[in-house]
Amino acid sequence: ILKAAVAAENGCIVKTMGDAIMAVFPRPVAALRAMLHAQRWLAHPTEFTLPAGINVPPSSLKPLALKAGIHVGPCLAINQNDRLDYFGTTVNTTARLCALCTGTDVILSSATRADGEVAAHLTASAPALTTARATAKLKGFGDAAFEIWRITG
Repeated sequence: ILKAAVAAENGCIVKTMGDAIMAVFPRPVAALRAMLHAQRWLAHPTEFTLPAGINVPPSSLKPLALKAGIHVGPCLAINQNDRLDYFGTTVNTTARLCALCTGTDVILSSATRADGEVAAHLTASAPALTTARATAKLKGFGDAAFEIWRITG
């Protein structure tokens, strides 16, 4: 489901870590659309058609919660073991945002929320999507308070 949602928005899965993925997208709004779609599908699997190529017995479809954090910024990209990988504060921040997610929302950094396409998508999707501003401390970043946006709907 995640592969299909990421691919539908021209994103790329960089790596998997257990049951988590790290993906990159050409634009922040593409990441938001992909994660909202995947989150809806996983929470209500019997209400949606399976993506092409996914063959799962209907009896095995159980609701799942998907935690997602989205951040935008510079990072270090390297080719390691014939695969592109990303490192740096942007990647670390994104992982910490994901940890703040409840599975019924998507957490955006203030930089992501400030993106014009993201703002337009959220405005166009209201009232189906709601946004709530908050501040949070992120593990590994000391006492710094980060502005975050919780997207639900």
